[in-house]
Amino acid sequence: MDKIKNLLKKPVYKSVKIWHILIAIVVLFSLGEDNEKVSEKAEENTADILGTYQGVAPSYNMKNKFGEEKIINGQKITIPKIDHKFILEEQGKASLQQTSMEDNSRYFYSGTYKIIETDKEWKKVECSVSDGEYSNPTYILKIWPEEHKATCEKSNDPLIKLKKTK
Repeated sequence: MDKIKNLLKKPVYKSVKIWHILIAIVVLFSLGEDNEKVSEKAEENTADILGTYQGVAPSYNMKNKFGEEKIINGQKITIPKIDHKFILEEQGKASLQQTSMEDNSRYFYSGTYKIIETDKEWKKVECSVSDGEYSNPTYILKIWPEEHKATCEKSNDPLIKLKKTK
């Protein structure tokens, strides 16, 4: 009990040994190395999916959250054939250009992507983009890097087959 009382009377800095400080320094340096390795691994993990993916979505009738066709004023809402062009860049940057095959109007989106699932043959990527105003869609791309192809899905929209063009 006397040893504990004496220990409590000493300032903390006198009871800390040099080897405690050395262990703390070693631990801090090893944590820094792990972060660098994780960062390098993430870059290696995305290198094979970077590029431009292009595909055309067929014309379809818009559906509500229950999967039923939307009807306004007795009319079904038809979405025209749309060309989709996704660009996946380093540091998780994503861009999307949509071009209507009906009137050639174009819509541009930018945002980010992240890998959400991987397999030996494919990687599933969540692509969250925005037009900067009202539209903020999220697409799921399933990419087969070796085959230079992908699929694109968004809730209540038809599946789009994509090809890697660049």
